Amino acid sequence: MINMKYLFFLVLFVYQTMPSYGKSIITLEFHMGLGVEGKYKIGGTIKNSSSMDIPYGAITYITIDDNCNPSNAKVANFGPITANTDFEFNIPINGKMSSYRVLNISGWSKFGIPIKIEDRTENTIKERELDTMKKCNLKHNIR
Repeated sequence: MINMKYLFFLVLFVYQTMPSYGKSIITLEFHMGLGVEGKYKIGGTIKNSSSMDIPYGAITYITIDDNCNPSNAKVANFGPITANTDFEFNIPINGKMSSYRVLNISGWSKFGIPIKIEDRTENTIKERELDTMKKCNLKHNIR
């Protein structure tokens, strides 16, 4: 027979480490690449609409040069993101950047439990991929 005290603490632990059930309430709202006087960065906003702090997070991204060649993946760690706040991030880029792609965004609790972060920009970026592929194919003489 399961000890009821053990079951209670297990349910309480799961409840407190999960910010939502279903719809994500931690979202990547916006991001963009900037370049001024030879210095480049990726910046954006992550919104935490939950009632708990997110102690750890990371963005995996690639940069793309003028010839449409991608870099190796890079990871930028961030955190904490306080409950019910917007978190602005800035990732400095070493070298020149023509464009970039966010490959993944993730967060995790103080116990290492993954926290879902929804990328609200994903559909907009996907809509632009066909145009990007056409431009890159022209640069590489692929028809």
